[in-house]
Amino acid sequence: MDEPLRWTVLPPTDGLRLIHIRDFGGPGNDCLSFAAVDLLHARAAAPAALRSALEGPLLRETRGLQMGCVPVELEPAVRALVEELRPTWRFVARAAEAQLLAAPAAEEDNADKLPSGVGCMESVDSSQHPHFPWLQEALGRQYPPNYVRFLAEAGGREGFTSPLLALSEDGAPMACVVQEASDMSVGALYVAGGFRRHGVGSRLLATMARRVSEGQHLPAASVVRLSDEASLRLHVRAGWEPQAEALAWLIFQAG
Repeated sequence: MDEPLRWTVLPPTDGLRLIHIRDFGGPGNDCLSFAAVDLLHARAAAPAALRSALEGPLLRETRGLQMGCVPVELEPAVRALVEELRPTWRFVARAAEAQLLAAPAAEEDNADKLPSGVGCMESVDSSQHPHFPWLQEALGRQYPPNYVRFLAEAGGREGFTSPLLALSEDGAPMACVVQEASDMSVGALYVAGGFRRHGVGSRLLATMARRVSEGQHLPAASVVRLSDEASLRLHVRAGWEPQAEALAWLIFQAG
């Protein structure tokens, strides 16, 4: 079995948390990301939160770092902080850009209404869940096995919400969505080919957003790559609101 995911949520600085995953890109190559749900209200706190993380012990053995959900307008300040506090690290690249979106207010009247063909929504709250193999296969091209296993087993930690499946009327999985461990966003929406364009994705997003909001006591957020135009259109049609400027993923490596 793969090594368990080494996941840490740092205490908030001015309302903004950072999430650290050790060795996520291989030994010594870590992931550090601002919490997407916190960026909705505490975006300007990014430099102060990062300074607190870099001055602490958590990243002392890190040789490479992927830094996620960096507000692009604060990228110069973020890079300057890394240069100041980790002078042996060099900036390598901006790996991706994404749009931060805020979930719409829950529609209580339609909260339990399911699209045609959907029998129920079901959480995968354990790697022993009968539908965990389907979830792992659906997400396997994007994530390592220990990350998917963590998603299934981390429900309740730091208000974290378990992956959610839509099941057909005969009980077979047809779609999934997760709360990302890396940045607390609602993501990895997948709908099997034969069930697309029937409102399944929009309903999954709405149901997961409500559960995340209840767990975090904050509005849910989604992070969608700017290159993923189909997903951006789906979110906007479902009422998710684009926020401010884009977010960036930055790569640093010890020189």
